[in-house]
Amino acid sequence: MNTESKKLNFISLRNPFFFKIEQLCKENNSKLILYQSPIHGIEVNLADCLYIFINHTKEYFPSEMYYDDIHVDCKGSFYCSKNYSMKFKSIIDSNK
Repeated sequence: MNTESKKLNFISLRNPFFFKIEQLCKENNSKLILYQSPIHGIEVNLADCLYIFINHTKEYFPSEMYYDDIHVDCKGSFYCSKNYSMKFKSIIDSNK
């Protein structure tokens, strides 16, 4: 985790499209997995999150892996994808 990050705390998700996706998942007996991509210098937290939350704002990505504050470059994208796939695999494996 980047100790110099500004922390953003969200109490709940209030997006109407999120609620539609949530309902669709319930109707189809599917799990909802939330993903937050890395943001340079910012850590996003969801209070009392009821869903699996892959949060790349809590991972440390060196400044040189960013194209700008909200986009990683090729090296960052490779690292992010590899990290995501390992976390996703562990989620799948834990549900077998």
